[in-house]
Amino acid sequence: MKKASITEAKNNLSALIDRVKGGSPVLIVDRGRPVARLEPVTSIGSEDDRLARLVPRRPRAPGARRDAQSGVRHPTAACEEGRLRRSCPSGRTPGGPMRFWDASAIVPLLMTEAATKALQGRAGTDPAMLVWWATEVECASAIARLERDGALDAAAVNEAFDRLKRLGEGWHEVEPSDAVREGAVRFLRVHSLRAADALQLAAAFVAAERRPSSLEIVTLDERLAAAARKEGFMLTEVPPPE
Repeated sequence: MKKASITEAKNNLSALIDRVKGGSPVLIVDRGRPVARLEPVTSIGSEDDRLARLVPRRPRAPGARRDAQSGVRHPTAACEEGRLRRSCPSGRTPGGPMRFWDASAIVPLLMTEAATKALQGRAGTDPAMLVWWATEVECASAIARLERDGALDAAAVNEAFDRLKRLGEGWHEVEPSDAVREGAVRFLRVHSLRAADALQLAAAFVAAERRPSSLEIVTLDERLAAAARKEGFMLTEVPPPE
């Protein structure tokens, strides 16, 4: 493999890229220490290819494999019934975008709120719901807070937790990883975010395979939405309540 210093790479980038196009990777070194590698791109995966590297959250069988680099589990078919009124599709809606769901957008699916109807419509066409690993905890916190405040009675609380359990059985989780943690720290330094929102955004970044423009985010949190736009994510528009 050819080695090139940073200076050589800057001065002869076109020639090095021609070499890479020919199938020969180039190792970039800084004072003799490898720091990067130029190599041919074999393919750019489609959204369906990305989904093929995910799995719904459920107990893993012994020996089951996890993508150590992305921290996202690999998917099988799943569906959500009941309040979401979803059938059991074999895959995403043809041509439909992948969406990452922030906890703020999932809470209205668990109880009746102003945005519930609109979000049900979005969820009903999104059989590949992507979420952060801690989303269930955030949703449970929201339910518990409303219960303590007296906004939900016992029956509504039980129904909300039941919906959360059923919804969680069919979504796809981005699991904790160094990439998520490092991304969250970076986002906290450049955006006005709470820690939980920074982790949500970092998980979306991992799910997008570091290509934010390839993934839509569904969120009702204004600060998270603003940060996501600046990072290049698309946002799913939620129609205002009628």
